[in-house]
Amino acid sequence: MNIRVLIFIAGGYFLGGILFARVFSRIFYNKDVTADSKDANPGTVNAFTNGGFACGMLTLLGDMAKGFIPVFFFLRYGQSDSHLALALVMLAPVAGHILTPYYHFKGGKGNATTFGILLGLAPYIVPLAILIVGFLFYTLVVRISPDFMKLIITYITAAVLMIILVRDPGVLAGFLLITAFILVRMFTSKEEREKTRVRILWMQRDKKAGE
Repeated sequence: MNIRVLIFIAGGYFLGGILFARVFSRIFYNKDVTADSKDANPGTVNAFTNGGFACGMLTLLGDMAKGFIPVFFFLRYGQSDSHLALALVMLAPVAGHILTPYYHFKGGKGNATTFGILLGLAPYIVPLAILIVGFLFYTLVVRISPDFMKLIITYITAAVLMIILVRDPGVLAGFLLITAFILVRMFTSKEEREKTRVRILWMQRDKKAGE
């Protein structure tokens, strides 16, 4: 593994460690968006909910960009054909977001950053499409609550589909590593665990139509 690859991995990790929810909430409101949240997650949802539209939108763009930038530029200037190198460059921003070096290794969940990473694989869009379809399915067809559990099920489902559909070993390994990091982050979270509920939406609509 050459020095250029190591620079991309390290750069992705330290870029990923920037928690934009904390940055922009301090800039706009001089407060921490996690202070009044149930999960204390410095991510996009709490940025929108507790910081407002501008804070949320800038956080979303920032979190996606820190995933997109290392992967996008590595594929063009990394000068490496190693599948392992690509996998580690993909993992680095999520690892940085979850284990941020700037906040005592206590970061967020890495969801928006993952979307940015998969967007950085363009024009190869299969992994991004799989994750988007997973979120849409568990939002519009089978609704799982709370969001804590929906995130877990979505990433497990996406990982299985990636194994079946993705042929690039580096991309597949990178996503599986990301999934592992996110699942560990979710299962070790100290947020309050609500009872899991699964609802099939079209059956509910048919039931209401028949009443």
